[in-house]
Amino acid sequence: VVRLTSDRSVTGAGFVANYETRTGAVARPEVGPCVGEGVTLTADHGSLTDGPGFYPDNANCTWVIVPSDGAHSIRLQFTAFNMENYDYVRIFSMPANRSGTLQPVASLTGYT
Repeated sequence: VVRLTSDRSVTGAGFVANYETRTGAVARPEVGPCVGEGVTLTADHGSLTDGPGFYPDNANCTWVIVPSDGAHSIRLQFTAFNMENYDYVRIFSMPANRSGTLQPVASLTGYT
């Protein structure tokens, strides 16, 4: 689970990340814009982004990457990252049965 959260003031250029479920597939970008809660990505590979230009104030966008059967991990690589210091991209691990509590993996802010 990848979640973008921003405050009500300054924003940044945002991010672009490629993902790949680890079954041996080669990543091919497919854009999934920041459209709010509940974007589910089921392809074995693709990309996610908050969209063109600066992300909005008070953004609360969530992408759930669902690996295919047989996948043993998910690779997430940011190719662009520019977040205002009070805005975050948080990454969580979800139990395989999609129930229970999300486990925090990383909380990212700043820029590259």
